[in-house]
Amino acid sequence: MTITAETSGVPGFVAELVRAANEVDRLTAGEIESLLHRAMTTVRDLREQAGIPGSGTEHDAIVRLDIAAKGVVTFSQANISETLRDAADMVRTLWIIVDSRTVVSLKPSQQAGRWSRRGMWIRILEALTAEGWIAETGQIDSSNIQAHRSAGGAGIPATSSPGTTSQP
Repeated sequence: MTITAETSGVPGFVAELVRAANEVDRLTAGEIESLLHRAMTTVRDLREQAGIPGSGTEHDAIVRLDIAAKGVVTFSQANISETLRDAADMVRTLWIIVDSRTVVSLKPSQQAGRWSRRGMWIRILEALTAEGWIAETGQIDSSNIQAHRSAGGAGIPATSSPGTTSQP
């Protein structure tokens, strides 16, 4: 299979990546490397258009594609096929975002901003350190769950003692 520049934009490139993934045994290492480099460039460009920053870490899709492109001769055909399909999926997903003019907003939560302004994060980390917590990196889940005020029993009269209920 010869790689050509006959693709019709991004959808054509996605089709080319999927075709290559299905026929990986017919590709040379140079052709695979070329496809992966084109995928890196396309993902980078589409991310920029969508306003999505890359992390630059080993978890970043572009970094993973670069690692795969550099080590293409050491990977199995199944691994290469999976990488090409992943690249096609990334390009397709980003294209849908850009083509639909979807606005991607990557703002920190309002609560996290308030806590930061009030010095809450510093106090949390100081408390953890005082308790002997040592880590090079840490993660705090900032998700929250909200319930209607009656979900906690706010609409039910308080009981006079455990095991008994009040009648309204």
